[in-house]
Amino acid sequence: MKFLMMSFLRRVLKNELGQSLVFVALGGLAFIGVAGISMDLVNAYVARQQLQASTNSAALAGAVYLSSSYFNIASATAAVTKYSSVAGNLNTASSLTNVQMLPPSFVCLATVTAMGTPCLGPGAGYNAMIVTQTADVNTWFAKIFSIPLFHMSATAYATPGGKPAPLNMVIIVDTTGSMGTVITSGSGLGSSDPACIGKTELYCAMNGVGIMLNSLPFPADAPVALFAFPNVEASTVNDDLSCSGTPNEMANTTPALGSSYGPTGTSATYQIVPFGTDYTQITKAVGVVNSSGTTTTAGCLKTPSGAPAGTYLAGAIVAAQSALVAQNVVHPVAPGQSVIVVLSDGNVNGSDQYANVDSALTMFGQTFSESASSPPADVPISGTAVTYPSGVGGCGQAVQEAQIARASSLKTSIFVVSYGSPITGSWNPNGTTISSGNMVDIINASNCPADQDGFFNTFKKTVGTSTGHGTLPNPNPPAAPPNLSYTPNISPCTTDQDIATPNTAEIVYFYSDTMGATSGVCPSVSGLGSLNKIFAAIVGELPHIPRVVPVGTT
Repeated sequence: MKFLMMSFLRRVLKNELGQSLVFVALGGLAFIGVAGISMDLVNAYVARQQLQASTNSAALAGAVYLSSSYFNIASATAAVTKYSSVAGNLNTASSLTNVQMLPPSFVCLATVTAMGTPCLGPGAGYNAMIVTQTADVNTWFAKIFSIPLFHMSATAYATPGGKPAPLNMVIIVDTTGSMGTVITSGSGLGSSDPACIGKTELYCAMNGVGIMLNSLPFPADAPVALFAFPNVEASTVNDDLSCSGTPNEMANTTPALGSSYGPTGTSATYQIVPFGTDYTQITKAVGVVNSSGTTTTAGCLKTPSGAPAGTYLAGAIVAAQSALVAQNVVHPVAPGQSVIVVLSDGNVNGSDQYANVDSALTMFGQTFSESASSPPADVPISGTAVTYPSGVGGCGQAVQEAQIARASSLKTSIFVVSYGSPITGSWNPNGTTISSGNMVDIINASNCPADQDGFFNTFKKTVGTSTGHGTLPNPNPPAAPPNLSYTPNISPCTTDQDIATPNTAEIVYFYSDTMGATSGVCPSVSGLGSLNKIFAAIVGELPHIPRVVPVGTT
């Protein structure tokens, strides 16, 4: 019996049948564990990609506000938060929990500066931002091994200086008679540019436009139109392209704000060349400029013939804005990518408005009036109503229309190149005896004349009426004639500075040709004194599409 028992035990111990089931069971358990952990890892990988994508998105949204068009640190920070994965914002994801965002860092990266994006802002400035987010991802199977979650982070560097953004641009050139002044060394527009010496101020300005056109990196995405002031008869515009004659100058006009723009026939127009992307027609007007900045073929743009209409920038700005509104339908661009570049001395006088002033100054009955009703939408001057075009408050009107363009849905960016803008405003600086016969001369001798207190004191307008202004001098003048200018007592220099929008120490949309002078000139924080450098700088300030750069870029 004992022998049989031992034999049985030996057979059982030697029998290996069924033992593989144990290994299969153990192997299956291990496989399930690996598969479960793999699913956790895949889920974590996808969540990490989501976190990185939202971090990139947040950084790009913030970088928009580091560009010259919008520079604003508070807005950049707000945009970063809005596009983050933090709860309640636009890029939340169900797979991400406990999302935290570190305060964004603003930096000045030398690599980005070398790419052409300057550092703006206080101190050394900023041209990039760093955004970091952290998040947790809950696990399913890894919990068995005491791993309840994965903790992860993502970082993105972004700069506003990526690919140049598509844009629509209108260039406005001053072709008034003063632009025919020949430049001599040490005086006059462009006297800091050797290529301008011995040439007219208009020639030098046209050369600068040619430099800018050559510098636009993607013409197919940047249609440009050329405008000039004063108005000319539309049917004679070809004279500025063919050099066959001289356009006929016409009285200042102002189109309806926001309407399309393209006068024809005998109508007055500021438009010399409509929008185009090959710039061939514009080069006919301003000349062909080579890569060295030298005009090789002279342009045909010239001072028009006829009675001088003076400078009336408000009309030109409204016309340009109206053209941009229409162009945005044909070539849509984002807000801030509609651009106006103005070349002006800022001295708005609109002298043609005074050509027929009689001793009773009855012109004023048509140009401005006091009104108890609400002013027109495009003239936000409380308590008054100004009819455009008007010779009253011309400099203020230009500033006002620039602000309206900036506040429009296009968010139009306006650059100003100031040449020889007087730094003080004045009315009748020579003390000339005023009569109906010399009004135009007095206006032309003054700086932003119709924005000065002296202008309104001279005419002694009766408050509350639009007629009955009386003779000069008014025997019963009001005690305090109102200055109806949008910017009372403004100077031509300040006019140019205020037209440029935005324009701060960090965002340079205003440039001044120093005319070779070291004092008494309209200052610009750019420090650039020559048109060649100014127009090249403007191209660098044009809107760009933000881009991410490698993490760790210095």
